[in-house]
Amino acid sequence: MKNPLLIDLVGTDTNQIPERIKNICVLCDSDKKRHAVVRDYILRNKDKKILIFAETKKDCQNFGGLAYAKFTPIHGDLA
Repeated sequence: MKNPLLIDLVGTDTNQIPERIKNICVLCDSDKKRHAVVRDYILRNKDKKILIFAETKKDCQNFGGLAYAKFTPIHGDLA
């Protein structure tokens, strides 16, 4: 890498994540439960901007087909 940028998410650096941004991690043991948790969270927070990180490109695309919210998948196979 040329001129890499180090972002300190814990320290007092100006690049630290702002306090108004909330990180949530929910571990689910099935796709059905994961989609239910995501759906419930989105429906409770319709006024928020939400990023969802998926494990695979296929998981990312699967979110794009769900009807309860507008999803825009972002992954390496997109033109």
